[in-house]
Amino acid sequence: MFWFNYAYALEEAGYGDVAIEKYVEALRIDPQFLEGNANLAQLYMDKGQYESAIQYFDRALRIDPTNTAVHLQLARIYIQQGQRGLARNHLTAVLNASPGNPEATALWRQTL
Repeated sequence: MFWFNYAYALEEAGYGDVAIEKYVEALRIDPQFLEGNANLAQLYMDKGQYESAIQYFDRALRIDPTNTAVHLQLARIYIQQGQRGLARNHLTAVLNASPGNPEATALWRQTL
């Protein structure tokens, strides 16, 4: 928890690169830490490092397959990459858990 909190504080202070290192430390100790995986993935996504982001978002989904926030982020990445089918898979998961979800509905339109 120390490494996660330290990473989060660094992230909030604008030190994303150092935060990445600390999130990795946190995940070495507890690879099943959902928030650590999701936050690390988000940092990678924000930096445009989509393959690394996908890796950690996928880890987060293995921990919690129903996490709609993670599914939405993966859908955004796949839309950005032009992989509409993969995006639709994640948006379907969101819409199954939360019918009519406005974010998923808006993103769905981008996959047509």
